[in-house]
Amino acid sequence: MPKMKESDLKSAIKFEAEKFIPFNINECIVDFQILTRDDHENKLNILLVAAKKDYVNEKQNRVELNELNEQNGIPPVLQGHFAVFIDDEIILGGHVPKHIIMDLLTKDLDYEKILVLQDEMDKAQSYIAWGFKGEGEKYSIDEPISTYIDWFNENKETLTEPPANESEWSFNKLFPLVAIGGFLD
Repeated sequence: MPKMKESDLKSAIKFEAEKFIPFNINECIVDFQILTRDDHENKLNILLVAAKKDYVNEKQNRVELNELNEQNGIPPVLQGHFAVFIDDEIILGGHVPKHIIMDLLTKDLDYEKILVLQDEMDKAQSYIAWGFKGEGEKYSIDEPISTYIDWFNENKETLTEPPANESEWSFNKLFPLVAIGGFLD
């Protein structure tokens, strides 16, 4: 996209998005992130994301998300209210910070499979990273994902495998999730 004022950019994005989104733009939540700015060519490289407004609330989609979580062995405490599964290597839960997404997608980091969860709506202070062994590790929102990946690779031989099924998770971990989930439904 050509470089423009932030206020004009939102309108232009919505207009341009209609060309790429296979359903009515008025039924969607559209968001974007500026990935790069090229002042020399006066251009912006933008990541566009769109989802139907009712997608998260459709029961079949929630069933599919639960199945994907189960297939991937994701413990309930590390499941977000929505997730993005990229190949069989990256799972982004909730509102993962842009710098973490960019690092996972563009840098040559040493991991086999990773989940990053940031499920706070406003004023997030931290995120959780998990390499499918041991517990999820909590980091400051500004901490690069490479910190976790380096720690994980140094310690992965001593980390335990997660429980094989959800019934092994303790009441103390599951009850808050069930109670909160009940309020949301």
